[in-house]
Amino acid sequence: MAFDPKEYIQKNKSKKIFNVSEYIGENKERTSVEKTVRNLNLVARGASLPTTGAIAGGTFAGPIGALAGAFIIPAAEGVAGLLNYGMKGLNYLDKKAGTDYISDTFRSEPAKLVNKGLDYIFPKPETTFERGLVTGGEAVGNVASTTKALSSIANTAKTNVGKNVAEAMSTNPVRQATVAAPAGFTAQTVMEKTDSPFLGMAAGIATNILGSKGIPKRTQNIPTRETLKKLATALYKEADEAGVVLTQKPFEDFVKSLEKTLITKGLDKDITPATTAVIKRMLADSKTSRKLSDIQTLRELAGGAAGSIVPKDRMLGTMIIEQLDDFISSSGPSIMRAGNKRGLDAIKEARKTYHTMKKTEVLEEIFDSSELRADTNFSQSGLEQQLRRKIVNLADNKKKMKVFNETEKALIIKTAKGGSVQNLFRTLGKFAPTSALAASSSIFAGGGIGSLFGPIGIGVGGIGLPLAGAGSRVLSRNMSLKNINNLQDYLKLGKTPNIYQQPNEIFGTRGLLINKDENQDSNGFTY
Repeated sequence: MAFDPKEYIQKNKSKKIFNVSEYIGENKERTSVEKTVRNLNLVARGASLPTTGAIAGGTFAGPIGALAGAFIIPAAEGVAGLLNYGMKGLNYLDKKAGTDYISDTFRSEPAKLVNKGLDYIFPKPETTFERGLVTGGEAVGNVASTTKALSSIANTAKTNVGKNVAEAMSTNPVRQATVAAPAGFTAQTVMEKTDSPFLGMAAGIATNILGSKGIPKRTQNIPTRETLKKLATALYKEADEAGVVLTQKPFEDFVKSLEKTLITKGLDKDITPATTAVIKRMLADSKTSRKLSDIQTLRELAGGAAGSIVPKDRMLGTMIIEQLDDFISSSGPSIMRAGNKRGLDAIKEARKTYHTMKKTEVLEEIFDSSELRADTNFSQSGLEQQLRRKIVNLADNKKKMKVFNETEKALIIKTAKGGSVQNLFRTLGKFAPTSALAASSSIFAGGGIGSLFGPIGIGVGGIGLPLAGAGSRVLSRNMSLKNINNLQDYLKLGKTPNIYQQPNEIFGTRGLLINKDENQDSNGFTY
């Protein structure tokens, strides 16, 4: 059908732009087979851009070159797009000033030149639907051409950040490629329908994030107290099998000295039956049992006394555990005798695990007691306040703090004090309307501050300060809980846990990298 400009303008007079190629595409009849073949070729056209770039870049510069080659066109377009919007802004100011120094906007030349070359190999997209296919194909090609390079970079990266990002971006390649096609198509369609590249980008990101649903989050395996306990028991057993034993006299002297100390603290068979039973067992075992696994059994018995409903038993049971821990931690060659090197290695690992377990117990006791107290408040705020109070008490307790090294002590103190941003939010959180009295005080204070800016300021301040207070209170609480959890994880691992990119972040990043076809001139003609 011949193109009739008058008919096309009459039909599309309500549109802001006119697209000749779209008009021709709508009126050109093709068979189903022709349409299918054409659509597949359009997808291939899009995929060829990153694939060719990755192959060329990989040939000359390995995985890094492949990655750069795959993203060179989107990167160039991104820079050109920013310059274009900057020029448009200058144009607007130029016209406002009544001058004519700036005559035109910057053109997105990179993709224009590439697309002209592709026109000789693949069919040229004529409609929004077809341009969506090209963009979807390019998104799929981008995933397919960069996965291997990212995986290789993850194995050779020298920094943890680079390794984790590359590893994350190369995971779930099939799901990423499957989601890339509809995400690219959606981004292109929304951009053209709204005439907004930013809305198109947002649509691509949102579609990609939706595609990540159902993928489990990746987290580092943080050992629990029970896991550490089992590991320590296994190591002690290994030490037993390797011939590691306690020399009799030092352990027997230790138990006798401990009994005397407990008596001065109130040990009595009628008042403290649980602790009395433990010390009686320890006195008997000190004459016959000298294995490390036996010490662990005695510690568990003392744990039962420490959990007694009798306050004095709880106190003395805890004391036995602390004294046993100190004895094991300070055990040197004069106290322990190893049968061979395997036994020595087992002792070192057992002590290390035992020490970590002890530190974990300190933190988990804080969590357990705080959760019990917070239950009465039925709120996260109650839990956060209890936890923070307990952490502060721990930082002040020199006896409990001696189990931690200097780095861990500094981290505990920092967690107790809170950071400057967290404390700022905590201060602002005091204006949160948590009760009728607090709400009225916050409104009054906000109105007072707002009055400095006139009558309107009173209303804005009266509403704004309570809202800011409520938001700050939530932020402060969440930051505090996160810091306390991070502290617990650090103590269990002995190092800062790895931070992994989560599925929604990975897929969202892929959505951000979608390269949409923005090459339409101001009259809507594509080139």
